[in-house]
Amino acid sequence: MVPNLRLFYGNFEVGTIHNALQNDGTCHGTIDLDWGGDTKAQEAGLGRQIADFIRFTEDWNERVHRDEPADASEFDPYSDLLKSRQWSTRDEKGKVNQIIDAPVFFTGGEVSWQID
Repeated sequence: MVPNLRLFYGNFEVGTIHNALQNDGTCHGTIDLDWGGDTKAQEAGLGRQIADFIRFTEDWNERVHRDEPADASEFDPYSDLLKSRQWSTRDEKGKVNQIIDAPVFFTGGEVSWQID
């Protein structure tokens, strides 16, 4: 178990990950999307794009869970967020870990990711 982590996209603070743990190369935790304390940050520009991406991935994963149609090509509009290498976590001591591709979000605040 790791202390709380902060999730970032570049310098944009997305939220706090609680109860982080790593299993077989994949990290898991529960995220509070607090937008660095600026709740209006999710309404404009990059914040809106990230919020839309998070909602999309939650919905996409729910459809997969229900065995409903969910094609990987649906991620194409978010390719800039997926392949940017801008996602990272920072621990309470300031240690940064780059995330491979992008985190995966699930309803209920669950999140998973892989680090370099």
